[in-house]
This record gives sequence, C-alpha cells and structure tokens, in this order.
Amino acid sequence: MNKEHFLTILSYKGITLKFLNITKHDDELSAVLLIHLMFEKIIEVWVESITNNPKFFAGTPMTFAAKLQVAQNFQMPEHILNTLITLNKIRDTFGNEGSKENISNEEMIELGKISITVKAHSLFRKLPTCSVITNEGKKIYKDSANNIKLSKLFTMLYQEIIISVRDSD
Repeated sequence: MNKEHFLTILSYKGITLKFLNITKHDDELSAVLLIHLMFEKIIEVWVESITNNPKFFAGTPMTFAAKLQVAQNFQMPEHILNTLITLNKIRDTFGNEGSKENISNEEMIELGKISITVKAHSLFRKLPTCSVITNEGKKIYKDSANNIKLSKLFTMLYQEIIISVRDSD
C-alpha cells in the first residue's frame, strides 16, 4: 500500500470540509450525490494506493459499481464495501425513480450497520445517542434529519478507510 499516495485524498478539493457541508443540504438527494461523488474518488485513490499505480483509472471510464468490484478484488474490507454498495443502490434508486425524495427507514438502517463494525472511535458504537454538531447546534443522532445522519455515517466510514490504510502492511 502506498500510504503517501492515499494521504493525497486528505487534500483533495477540501474533502473533509465537504463532509461537514453535507449537513447544509436539506434534501437527501443532494447529500447522497455528494457522498457518492466523494466516495468514488476515495475508492479510486484507495485502489491506486493498493496497486501503487497513481494512474490506475487514467483514461478508463468505469461505473461506481465497477470501481467497487475492483476495490473488492484488491481486498478492500468487506464491511466498507457493503456500505458503499448500499450507498450505490440508494443513489441508483434516486436516479431511476424520479419521484423519490427521501431515503427509506430500511435504507438508513442498512447504512447504519457500519457503526457496528467500525474500528474507529468507540462513540460510533453508540450511534443512536451520539451527538452531531450542525449549523443549528448540537443534536442527537437518532433525532436528526437523514442528511445529518448520512454526514455522520459517511464521516465514520471515511475514518474507517483511513484506519484500514494506516493498519495495512
């Protein structure tokens, strides 16, 4: 794993700030699309790092699902992949059902499963009662709007990927 290359993601167009800005979107579609785009780049940089080939995807248009398959072939942790597969299904549902405006409770539960498997901070294991800081102040996760929950879940997943890179050989 080329950890130095992976760390370039930290400066990629203010990606960390983009996670924080998800809470500024009232509509769930904007939050899902923004997260989807950010994680597409994270997957690319992860694969480039694991293969030590910064041009792995250069000139090769691929779908998000195909990039996930490549990441799986290079042993991206399964719990991370499963969450990203769920994210892609939700994004596809928004795209295929023009009238869809909200993420279902079932979809949020499925995404929330990542909190059970993360190695990151133990606070995430108590996800329903953890605090989320928003523009309106401090909120409890379980009482928050889905876009705020998405921000928390995918910040957690982002940290999980960084930890998996840190712990890799």
